[in-house]
Amino acid sequence: MPATPTAHPPVLQRSQGEVRLSFAARGGQTILDDLYQHGCAKARLPKTAPSHPPDAVLINTGGGLTDGDVLKTEIRWAAHCHARVTGQAAERIYQAREGADPARITTHLHVEDGALAEWLPQETLFFDGGALNRTTAINLEGSGRLLACEAIVFGRAAMGEAMTNGYLREEWRVSLEGRLVWAEALRMDPLTQERLNRAAIAGGGRALATILYVGEDAAANIGAVRAELGGISCFSGATCMPPVLLIRLAANDGAMLRIALMRTIEGLRRVVLGCAAGLPRVWHC
Repeated sequence: MPATPTAHPPVLQRSQGEVRLSFAARGGQTILDDLYQHGCAKARLPKTAPSHPPDAVLINTGGGLTDGDVLKTEIRWAAHCHARVTGQAAERIYQAREGADPARITTHLHVEDGALAEWLPQETLFFDGGALNRTTAINLEGSGRLLACEAIVFGRAAMGEAMTNGYLREEWRVSLEGRLVWAEALRMDPLTQERLNRAAIAGGGRALATILYVGEDAAANIGAVRAELGGISCFSGATCMPPVLLIRLAANDGAMLRIALMRTIEGLRRVVLGCAAGLPRVWHC
């Protein structure tokens, strides 16, 4: 008898989006140097207070991602500039069809000598059955510095939703002058609450965050960072592998994580970057 053909999900129209941004220093100020946007990915630059650097707000007009959707982002900070890039709202990863390709988010960050870069997207909300491949590649040159974060909330606790199935692959690559200095890959397949209960992953929590500070002064700041973490209300830890300072947060729900994440970033901006503590305004909307 002939073999039964394997059923594949039908090919459907999918969201494709790409943003390329670059900042430059002109006359002692940071300005937008170049902007390219395509498909469902857009960028807006709202006015900021005089005490804050320029903000760029990324928008996914597709309203979220599901299987087969693709978002690509490339940001460049030229020498001696300072700008923040964030998202309009939390990104959503919706249930994927069985057998379909995961959604893909690819981010490339380039920080030139003397620049200060802040990559501060809001949380990713992971619906039960979602599937995501996310890669973040970072390259710094000279004395460039970077503060970056990614946070994920698994399941909608307010809806009584628990993670019973899903797929996540999260990958980071950080290079200095083209030389790899830190790399990490997390894969959960299947992504279930049982896996999140493991002590080495989330210890029973439903929300995780990773925060990176990369700079020549990373080791000198580890004590101050740990002191800042002592005042937050979720599980936390910090370690340093110069030039990378790594912070982890784990919380029982998204609301608790968001409070801890905002407080931690504000503390890092104050004690490590020497900036006013505030976050981009969209974090408070």
